[in-house]
Amino acid sequence: MKIKQTEWFQKLNQHEHVLIFGAGAGALLTYTWLKQMNVDPECFLVSERWDNPLCLKQKLVKTFQEIDGELKQNALVVISQKYEDNDEMRKVLQQAGFKNMVPSILQNTSAITRELQTYRQSVLGSMKVSSPILEMSCRANSDLVNLCIYAVTSDKNLHKSRQQYQSDYITYIQAGAKCTDVRVCDLTDDSGENISDLNPWYCELTAGYWISKNDFVHDYIGLYHYSRGLSLSDGQLEIIVKEKVDVVLPIPHVWKYEMRSVCFLYTDLVLDAISRVSPEYVASAELFFSKKIFFAGNIVLARSEIYAKYYNWMFRVLQECERIHRGGKAQVRPRTWGYCGEILTSIYFIHNRKNYQIVFSAMRDLY
Repeated sequence: MKIKQTEWFQKLNQHEHVLIFGAGAGALLTYTWLKQMNVDPECFLVSERWDNPLCLKQKLVKTFQEIDGELKQNALVVISQKYEDNDEMRKVLQQAGFKNMVPSILQNTSAITRELQTYRQSVLGSMKVSSPILEMSCRANSDLVNLCIYAVTSDKNLHKSRQQYQSDYITYIQAGAKCTDVRVCDLTDDSGENISDLNPWYCELTAGYWISKNDFVHDYIGLYHYSRGLSLSDGQLEIIVKEKVDVVLPIPHVWKYEMRSVCFLYTDLVLDAISRVSPEYVASAELFFSKKIFFAGNIVLARSEIYAKYYNWMFRVLQECERIHRGGKAQVRPRTWGYCGEILTSIYFIHNRKNYQIVFSAMRDLY
């Protein structure tokens, strides 16, 4: 659902009632920019209640069922979730009865245009994207390599996936298993050394933490989501191992604004924590916040030793973020440390972009 900026403002001005779809950091950022344009959103909108707040910015957070038919017909919904070229959220809203919607003007793009590729390379250096070596197939005469990619799921979202990964290298892991008696797959994140009970705040990172502390078997380790991962075949994964690639990351998104503005809820907290526990990363953190590059979802495939270093560093910073936050009065919102993890993932690999051989892959959605 692509839309030009001039069209976006025209649509905004044509509607008396404006709703924001979402109740997370992206929704709050959208709210802030709408208020600066003298638009007062009526409420925040979510598909289901389960862990969403009841209100944000003194505005109610309502489910689809709590919006009457007339408002669904006439209001403009500004989508703060997903990406501007992903139609899934529009389909969900249409099925719920909403007629008018636009993507947030602040959303990012993953389109591989020459301009965006040039910008990414100006930050990250030369990017190896879908190189010829990765486009080859070696399945016919290949033995399995020592690699495991963990696809994170939970009792709340497995049913949303229309299909599952078909791969010899994918293992599903249930995150937040300690928070529920429901089991949706065999492997759970509540055994061994774990932080499973912190899942409401850490999201997929409780599974990522478990992997870093308990997988001592595989040469390569990866983390996907149940519905989103790297667009790599098993043959390509085998080539990555045989060619001794250090890290594979999703092609980074480019936002319309600097990350300091996009991540304004967490910028100062993350910078403060890094300056205290890992000052050698401060310059890289400042570089990240001054640019528009972002790696989404904490999705990564890496050599096991690199994966362990990355998680050890990230959790040192996250623990300091928690310690700093406890000194204030604000309550920790759901998913806070998961969002901060995405910021730290970006900072870590920007900092180490010259130390590792990194290949970038397009993303694959299973929706």
